[in-house]
Amino acid sequence: KKKKNPNPEPQTRRLPINSANIAKLIEVIPDVSTTTFQRRRRFILIKLLEITGARRVEIANLRVEDIYNARQLKQEPVLKVFTAKRLGGREEFRFLPVSKTDLELIVNFIEKFRHRIIKKTIGVSADLGYLLISESSGQRLATETLTNELLLLAKAAKIQEQACAHMFRHRFITKLFVALIEQHEYENGDDFRRALLDGETIKRKVQEYNGHTSIYSLEPNILLAFEGSAEFGTTL
Repeated sequence: KKKKNPNPEPQTRRLPINSANIAKLIEVIPDVSTTTFQRRRRFILIKLLEITGARRVEIANLRVEDIYNARQLKQEPVLKVFTAKRLGGREEFRFLPVSKTDLELIVNFIEKFRHRIIKKTIGVSADLGYLLISESSGQRLATETLTNELLLLAKAAKIQEQACAHMFRHRFITKLFVALIEQHEYENGDDFRRALLDGETIKRKVQEYNGHTSIYSLEPNILLAFEGSAEFGTTL
C-alpha cells in the first residue's frame, strides 16, 4: 500500500527550463539593460538560478559573505543557501557544491560592480551585505523584482514557453537525479524511489541540496530524470 505524504508540498506541472532558453535569456541581457551594473546583475541572477536551483526568496537572501566563505574552501567549495518554506518560520540553511569558475564570476561582480553601487548609495558602513542589490538604493532586491527581471528577459527573448525561477529549480533537481541514476546504475524508477526511501546517503543528498521536506514532491523530476538519462532509452 502506498504511503501517504504527511507533509505534501505544492505540485506543479512546470517542466525544467532547457539550455536553449537559458542561452536566449542571457543573449538579450545587453539589449534590455540600460547600465553596465544592470547587465552584470542580470547575468549573475541567471547564473545563480542555474547553479543553485534555489527558490526566488533564497536567491534574494544570498549574502556577499556566503560567496567569500565558499571561495575560501579551495578543494570542494560549497555555498551556504537559506532554506525557505520551513514550518514555524524557523531559519535553516543548506550547502550546495559550486564550481570555482562560477564563484570567481560572482566575486568579480561584487568587487567591480556591486561595491561601486554601495559607495554611491548607502555607503559601506550601512551595507547589509545582500548580494543582489538595487542600483538606485543599494538595498536588497525584492523577491518580486527577481520575478519581474525574468519576465522582462523572457519577453525580450521571445520565449513562447514559461520561463520562471521555479523552472530553473526543476532543471537543477532533475539534473541531480540524472547524475545519481547514472552514478548508481538504477534500472528503473521504482528502484530509484526505493533507494531514496531506504538509502540514507542518497536521501540526504537530495534533501540537503534542494531543501525539500520529503521526496514525494520530487516525483515528476524522478520521471524526467529517467527519460533524460543517457543510460535509459525507455520513457516510463
